[in-house]
Amino acid sequence: MGESKNPIDMMCVVAHADDEIFCAGALAHHTRQGRSLVIVIMTDGAGGPPAYDTKMAKPAIVAMRRKEMQNSANILGAQNVEFLDFEDQGYIAEGVFGPLGVSPDDITQKIRALLDQYQPRVILTHGPDGEYGHPHHVVASQCTTEAFEQWCQHGDDFHGQLYYCCAHHAAAPIPFSNISVGTDYIFPVTGRNYETRKKVMLCHVSQLQNFIGYWGRDMAHECYHRVGTPNENSKWFEVTLD
Repeated sequence: MGESKNPIDMMCVVAHADDEIFCAGALAHHTRQGRSLVIVIMTDGAGGPPAYDTKMAKPAIVAMRRKEMQNSANILGAQNVEFLDFEDQGYIAEGVFGPLGVSPDDITQKIRALLDQYQPRVILTHGPDGEYGHPHHVVASQCTTEAFEQWCQHGDDFHGQLYYCCAHHAAAPIPFSNISVGTDYIFPVTGRNYETRKKVMLCHVSQLQNFIGYWGRDMAHECYHRVGTPNENSKWFEVTLD
């Protein structure tokens, strides 16, 4: 992690390489408008082998998923990808994910350091329900929220706006939603943004089996929940498209 001379516009903090898909439409739109982006991946992805080689060695899985994430980041126009590399053990029993092997405080402090480094105007992460209850998504949400709150209490004049993606909205249903938080902003994923989001999904070849049946459902909207008081420095994120 190097020094960041200027505040970055958007920081997307997600649990795994491929979770950036949840907000890829808005990210694609804003980078196309010249906004800057850094993506933070919490885990190393070792627990997600490809369906065509479920016995692939963990180092090979990690290398594959890093490459897929870099390809996705290039399509999204990201300036950088930060891999925190906390171990993803995947399923250790039927329906049970293994622990990350570190304390939430360790994860929080890593994210807090990145907030200090990049000074993002907008921070995007999973909602408190982890979309569909994925425990790694829940941890990413909790740790990013805690890091953001610490950052806001630091005493600096500038702080960004935190958003939870996949917020719940009855009028814009999505396959995975955080039903405990309502929607403050709906981004319509159409045209070039829709096509870019599709390309991002296709970057993650090793995980495509997880997307079967996902794209055909209502993916024309991204719903966001604004955390805390609206920040004037970040109002540009809630763009209205014609």
